[in-house]
Amino acid sequence: MKITLVPGDNTIVKSPHFFLYYPKRRRCQWEISCAPRDTTYLKFDCPTFSLEPSENCVKDRLIVTYKGNRTLYCGDATPDGTITYDGWTRLAFRSRNRVNKGFKCNIQCTSFAMRIST
Repeated sequence: MKITLVPGDNTIVKSPHFFLYYPKRRRCQWEISCAPRDTTYLKFDCPTFSLEPSENCVKDRLIVTYKGNRTLYCGDATPDGTITYDGWTRLAFRSRNRVNKGFKCNIQCTSFAMRIST
């Protein structure tokens, strides 16, 4: 799913069937951009995050990618507080089992000018 924001907008990304257990063998992807990309950034606020824990996140996981960074999250390790270097990110969720309640993240688009003035 592609989502386009402008400074001041936000979007909520959540696992399927959140706050119930997410389904087995599910894949979801979100591509979020904030225009214009070169003068904006995205900030993650994930108050709820509970995926199946596993070493190296080989089971259920959320992958967050942005400008040269790719980080895997699982268990209760959350992307909360992540700030991108520009106004673009991709999130990819994969589940193998149905063992946890999933995640809910609010992603806010902010311009660098707004950050400096506050």
